[in-house]
Amino acid sequence: MSDKRCSRCCMLFPEEELLLTEDTNEHVCPDCSGLIADEDLGCRYVEDG
Repeated sequence: MSDKRCSRCCMLFPEEELLLTEDTNEHVCPDCSGLIADEDLGCRYVEDG
């Protein structure tokens, strides 16, 4: 295991916790990624009514 720095906040994290951004290919921590913890990213269409 190796530690890497988040490209945005510069804090050290275990490499497997960092996420790779699609647009800039930067390694960022979950807080800086803009994703919400346990966010459902599925594409389900629900028609009510």
